[in-house]
Amino acid sequence: MKTEYTDGYFNVSKKYGFLPMYTCLNDINFPNNFIVLKKFCDNLPIIKKDNRFGILYYHNQIEEKIKELPNLINEINKIEFKLVQEGLMEWRNSDNIKIFIPKKLIYQTLFRYYAFLTSTYCLEPTYNSYMKDKTYDKARNIIPKNISEPFCKVAELLDCNPWLEYHYSYGLGNYTIINKREDCNYKIEDLQVESLFCGDTDEINFIKVHILINLYSPILIGCIFDILKKVHVGDSSGITKNLKKMLNCVQNMNVKRKYMWDYSDKVRYGAYRIFLMGHTGNEKLFDKGVLYEGVYNEYKQYRGETGAQDDIIPTLDIFTGITTYYPDNMLTKYLYELRDYRPKVIIEFFNDLEKESNDLTLKIFEICGVRGLIYLLVIVNEIYLFRNGHWQFVKKYIMSNTKYNVATGGTPLNLWLPNQIKACLDKMNEILLLINHHNMKGTSKDELEILDSIESKQKIKEE
Repeated sequence: MKTEYTDGYFNVSKKYGFLPMYTCLNDINFPNNFIVLKKFCDNLPIIKKDNRFGILYYHNQIEEKIKELPNLINEINKIEFKLVQEGLMEWRNSDNIKIFIPKKLIYQTLFRYYAFLTSTYCLEPTYNSYMKDKTYDKARNIIPKNISEPFCKVAELLDCNPWLEYHYSYGLGNYTIINKREDCNYKIEDLQVESLFCGDTDEINFIKVHILINLYSPILIGCIFDILKKVHVGDSSGITKNLKKMLNCVQNMNVKRKYMWDYSDKVRYGAYRIFLMGHTGNEKLFDKGVLYEGVYNEYKQYRGETGAQDDIIPTLDIFTGITTYYPDNMLTKYLYELRDYRPKVIIEFFNDLEKESNDLTLKIFEICGVRGLIYLLVIVNEIYLFRNGHWQFVKKYIMSNTKYNVATGGTPLNLWLPNQIKACLDKMNEILLLINHHNMKGTSKDELEILDSIESKQKIKEE
């Protein structure tokens, strides 16, 4: 494998994990040429950052307001064709001060704003009906040219689809750390979210919890790279050390996952969830899709933003071999289809990791014996706990509040997570079978207690 996988914005490596390489642009370093877009989008949420009401608070106001936004396609074209050293563009900010910004960061920032703007414009009617009587009226499905042209252009430059997604817009490209911590153990108050739909605390914290989990990803990626390297040279102690470190990392991620219960009200989720909907699988809202005026002559369909586009659990599934137990059905097909909604550099990392992790369980056993398998087993158990916990979220945050049985990604809602939960249990049984057919030589008392605990819990899960 490579030591890093980068597209100029993301860099899958020990340093960045799955996090962006850059901090979000702000009022001080925002290019003056695009400030009109920033101001417009900052004015969109129902509750703005200054606690005043924004455009979305007033029904259908966006239809008229959006006509006032200039088409910035020519400004974007200037960036694309300008040759610059080290990818840095020279700009003037609103105070006419010279600044230098990476091209990819400009593309990502514009993409995020246009993604939020487009979802707001299209799904406002659905949001209004949901807030009125929990129904789902049809969305607007013709995107005006002054929005569609620049949006499709920056999507092309980032090599992604022109619709709200997890990496470049809603999640990983949508936060700023305001209090740096060296141990990655961040708190809710350490983060600031940049773009929003409703603007209330529940939506803000919903996004923050996803980020808090991903802030551990540099540790996770570092452990994976180190374990694969140690496997190649047969370093037993190095493998075990990094498996322990990875276990601690995933346990911390599970702790942060539970923050959702305390920081984001489950009843309020249904409101801002509307804006995460895509077109594929959501024909009730979008009919045959959306028409990008001035760009395409036919309607397009894309999947919506979903936590299933996050990289952590798929990475752990590939690394541990859980993917070999994915059932052969439509739900698994959807899961792999969602890979295409990730940045290409993430897909490349996944593909290389699949090759490097082939037969990894047996390799760890051959080098480390039962000790290595015990730590791998507990890591898989943490993946199970993550998925099971997420399934509890789905039941309480979504299924208890709506009868609309479509996930934001356009897939069937009620079978999605149980489909992969069983794969975790099957992988654990494989590891347990290997362990129980060999002696426990070299294992400590603590490790044996861990094994006993997992075996007891495994029997309960399967009953």
